[in-house]
Amino acid sequence: MKKVVILFILFSFAGSIQALTIDEAVKKGLANNFGLKSQSSVIKSSNYSLKASKADRMPSLILEGSYTKNDRAKKTQISLPSPAIPDISMTQVEQEYTEAMAALKYDLYTGGAVTHDIKSKKLNYKYEKLIFDEKKQELVYNIRAAFINILKLKSLLNSAKQEVSALQSHMQDVIDLAKEGLVPELDKLHTKVKLRMAQQRVTALEGNLKSAKSQLYSLMGMNPSAKEYTIEKIDSIKIRRLKLEELFDCAEKNRPILKALRLKYRSVLQKAQAAESGYKPKVYVMGGYKYSDMNENVEPQDNAFIQAGGSFRLDWTKDFNMVNSLKQKAYSVADTRLNTILQIKTEVRNAFEDMKSALENKKVAKTALKEAEEYYRIMKLKYKNTLATNTDLLDAEAMLTKAREDYTIAFYNYAESIYALEKAVGKPLR
Repeated sequence: MKKVVILFILFSFAGSIQALTIDEAVKKGLANNFGLKSQSSVIKSSNYSLKASKADRMPSLILEGSYTKNDRAKKTQISLPSPAIPDISMTQVEQEYTEAMAALKYDLYTGGAVTHDIKSKKLNYKYEKLIFDEKKQELVYNIRAAFINILKLKSLLNSAKQEVSALQSHMQDVIDLAKEGLVPELDKLHTKVKLRMAQQRVTALEGNLKSAKSQLYSLMGMNPSAKEYTIEKIDSIKIRRLKLEELFDCAEKNRPILKALRLKYRSVLQKAQAAESGYKPKVYVMGGYKYSDMNENVEPQDNAFIQAGGSFRLDWTKDFNMVNSLKQKAYSVADTRLNTILQIKTEVRNAFEDMKSALENKKVAKTALKEAEEYYRIMKLKYKNTLATNTDLLDAEAMLTKAREDYTIAFYNYAESIYALEKAVGKPLR
């Protein structure tokens, strides 16, 4: 019965842990990352702002109404030249009266304010979408880098555990040989120290692995303590042959941030043109219906009307300075774009060189690992036959562990360098 319960618990635990590939991690991150959700809301806000500006092209509906009660009616006395005829009293404003108006007002000419504002908002909307794409590419790289870091730490942890296991096995050999008087007692203490150091390394790597998983889950928009995933290994990555100049051209064509800054420059210039309307005349037409019983004897209570009007207002140098301010901002955006191009070229160059170095290191590390495995095998046989010292064997064990770690780091560094280069140029290269 106990065995059945234990098996049930194990199967339940195994069922609760799902395998996670690097592509699935990216997919979950793109769907759940709060940074992307925030930028998505910025895009929606920009779209609503554009719609609000487009509404300025439509007529404005004006509805007004009021009720007034005075302490008394306002009257005017009209005196006639003949004393035989009494003065005439006329009511100018009733003691109580109601006024109402319903009208449509349409701006015929706004000095370009509406047209240029719409163009600016449209460009800004496209800008925010491109910023979203840039953030998405950055998130994809960060998730992949975090995923690879977990695999790297897992592999280093396995290597460290192998070292502990090998040292424990060697410890038993030392004890047996010491009993026979074939090795000094000091070898036991020496091996114990090495074993404790290896165990400490395992503990440190386990802590680092937990932190790395939390980092990945955070990028995926998940609570680190909510669910546990088994991180699946990645296959060896290969990319086509690339030239540095081709990568520069590719980055300039594909990086969303460069397209975004180009649109931002145009958007700010359109905003400057909209600001120029501040010192231009405005023309409008308005038509509608009015009702007023303020003075029923003089004016009719209701009438339809049509009106055309114009205005001009100059607030000293305010509008001129606003236009100049926006133009300077546009120049700043243009310079920022040029600086960003240089930064991206540097990023591409560094990523390209890192990838070449990582590939070479991977080849060297693979050869070194084979040699370290063979050297350790030989030293182990020699030690058992008392042809090598304990120090010789422990050095060989340390060399093997280092070779394993170097190959692990080189393998995953190469994969990460490819992802970094793809992020730098703004498109997949595999």
